[in-house]
Amino acid sequence: MFGFDSSENEVGVNSDSGVKVQRGDGSGSYYQARTVSTAGLTHIRMKIVCPSLRRVDMHTGGVFGASVQVEIWVSADGGAYVKQTLDGNGTITGEYSSKCSKSYKFPLPAYTSNISLQVRRVTVDAVPDTDGYYNETWWQSYTEIVEGKFYHPWTAKAAIMVDSRQFQSIPRRSFEWNGRVIKVPSNYTPPILSTDGMTWTPGVYTGNWDGTFKDSPTVCFNPAWQFYDLATNTRFGAGNYLDAIKLDKWALYTIGVYCDNMVNNGRSGTEPRFASSIYQQKQEDAIKVLTNLAAAFRGMLYYGAGVVTPSQDKDKAIWAIFTNSNVKDGVFKYSGTARKARHTTCMVSWNDPQAGYVLTPELVEDQASVKKFGIQQLDAVHVGCTSRGGAIRFGQWTLISEQTETETVEFDTTLEGVAIAPGRIIQINDQFRAGQARFGGRVLAGATTTVIPLDGSVALLDGHNYTLRCALPTVVTSVRPDGTTIYEEGVTVEQRTVTTGAGTVSSLTVTPAFSVAPQTWAQWLLSDGAVTPLLYKVIGIKESGVEFTVVCLQHNPNKYALADTLGILDTPVDLNANAFPMPTNVVVSSVAYTIDGGLVYTVFAKWDAPLTETQLFYDAYIRMQNGQWMNMDSNGASARYDYATPGEATIRVVARYRSGSSNPVETAYTITSWSTTAPSSVHMT
Repeated sequence: MFGFDSSENEVGVNSDSGVKVQRGDGSGSYYQARTVSTAGLTHIRMKIVCPSLRRVDMHTGGVFGASVQVEIWVSADGGAYVKQTLDGNGTITGEYSSKCSKSYKFPLPAYTSNISLQVRRVTVDAVPDTDGYYNETWWQSYTEIVEGKFYHPWTAKAAIMVDSRQFQSIPRRSFEWNGRVIKVPSNYTPPILSTDGMTWTPGVYTGNWDGTFKDSPTVCFNPAWQFYDLATNTRFGAGNYLDAIKLDKWALYTIGVYCDNMVNNGRSGTEPRFASSIYQQKQEDAIKVLTNLAAAFRGMLYYGAGVVTPSQDKDKAIWAIFTNSNVKDGVFKYSGTARKARHTTCMVSWNDPQAGYVLTPELVEDQASVKKFGIQQLDAVHVGCTSRGGAIRFGQWTLISEQTETETVEFDTTLEGVAIAPGRIIQINDQFRAGQARFGGRVLAGATTTVIPLDGSVALLDGHNYTLRCALPTVVTSVRPDGTTIYEEGVTVEQRTVTTGAGTVSSLTVTPAFSVAPQTWAQWLLSDGAVTPLLYKVIGIKESGVEFTVVCLQHNPNKYALADTLGILDTPVDLNANAFPMPTNVVVSSVAYTIDGGLVYTVFAKWDAPLTETQLFYDAYIRMQNGQWMNMDSNGASARYDYATPGEATIRVVARYRSGSSNPVETAYTITSWSTTAPSSVHMT
């Protein structure tokens, strides 16, 4: 990387406190030494510190400058020590009442196992109470350096140079970059976010998906395909343990389409329902990482029939019907959630791009519940969310779910439990709980698409409108990339209007006709509107021989539209956008002159100060030939840069204030190359 052609590691001597270096009797037996065993080093930088450096006149009390000289010796693999050539012959000079330091960098000889370093003091040890000299020397640290061009596979690199005069410590940095490009379905073009982060171009799905992926990976914010990438990648994901064929990509495709549905963003525009920017910073358990990522699209994972399948909390068709006739002993066991588990406010943390992607809290409230139960806050993190609208939708979904899905039910069934899986929606009619006659059971043999024989008689009342639901067989067909056709048996529930007249009957006629005739022993469910069968979402299944214990949570199909409803959100304020006055009328000039026979260019810049009393100082920078930004020496409303290079240059000026800084002002300038040698001096009369 330009300007960063070495790798460095600073090592403190004596746990960073350093060691004192003394001359002693001058015999050379007084020194401090360390052995370095790191392989492949090319240079060493040693830091010498003086707690203070000055001379006090013992008679007058005047304070003057002082100096101290050190030597550094190096031995390779236990060989003879060689004195190193140091800047200024190793002499530190000046007047400092507090700590001062000097670093010396030198190349290392070739070595096999280790390098030995010695620091020796040349100057006679001072005795301040006698001679007034304060020039103690301490060896504080050494830096191991490897110079050269390095190859960093699978790594995004960034580097920055800052002026140490402006920072007391290494400043905190944040970077915005495009993440990994990933595989996406062959018929899919992902949504595109504009460069200003404000506008989305919707994703496009062309035709049916054949199960293959595009040859070229692409940028994709869809969390479903980010999940697929992390689950199947063999370098950093779970691909060494989870074969792609054991992950239900068809379920992910359905989830991905739902994620890409455009919804209101609260700013008179639309955005994908779920768009994620995931930054996985550390190694964690694979199941934990995949579960957290699935939460980005309101999903959960389950393993069944040798396949890992993600399931998403969204509105779905009813998958199965359960009545007292197809559960063990006809018993459903109900329980409710505790009041303290029904939160009324949700503090959602999301990554705000306008704030450098730091976690930003967004408070979402259910005002009706707050008035009823008071404030019961839930703190939640919406994984990968970089949209305020997305954070609010997540909070609304969470609160609505807790307030309206307050009941769980558990029951035991037989092989009908094979047909259901976590995340699927079932309908339950419990005649004992509803306090009604038997309105559910099994279909007898001989059913057609319009006439359904029942396993028991039902009483139809005059003036009531009845609907009949039946579980019908269905087959899902998919074709793998190798041409293999996969047939998956399933169940779908259809609802029809009953046309049979009032009375006690053992068969029902419906209109319009069912898509297929119900199979013998299929479930039927009758309702008249007075008592509505309840919907539940399967959240757990436990198998025990031929019996299955099913645990379900109450399902509210209306919550999704409510959660996606947003009002007009406040427009976020960019605190740096023209918040502070900028310098104006930047004027740039340059001169050329000779030093020791060589031509040297100096660039000058001056500008008009903003009319404000709170301004502190300016920062000025120069970039030549589109290279690296370099600091100019600023002095008030002007700056200069010596040893410039002829050619195109850009000067940038920033006004710094107590509470922030202005936007930068940039000026282009051409540094003209002199074709003749500039005069060494000019005499004026």
